[in-house]
Amino acid sequence: VTDTKTITGNGNTITQTIQGDNITTTKTITGDNNTITQNIETSNSNSTMTILGDSNTITAGMTGVSAGGGHQSTMNITGVSNQYTIAQGGSVDTVVNIVTNRSSNTVSVTTGN
Repeated sequence: VTDTKTITGNGNTITQTIQGDNITTTKTITGDNNTITQNIETSNSNSTMTILGDSNTITAGMTGVSAGGGHQSTMNITGVSNQYTIAQGGSVDTVVNIVTNRSSNTVSVTTGN
């Protein structure tokens, strides 16, 4: 399953649950005060988010057996006062890569296998 979204604007809300095998998601978000909730339930997943804006709230979860390569999440964030919560779990290792630019961002990461 491949999912690609490009969102431009302020005050958007995205709620997404994806189920299946070998899921790849890519989101590019430009704007302020957006709320994104993404849950991936699969045996293998890869999620990339690029965010440019302020006061955005992102919640991303990856759960499942994570056979083979496991779960991987990459976030590239430019902006101030953004909140990010990432939770990954499965039966093999998980990978989280986060790059933030600017100030007052809050990042919470929980991983486990």
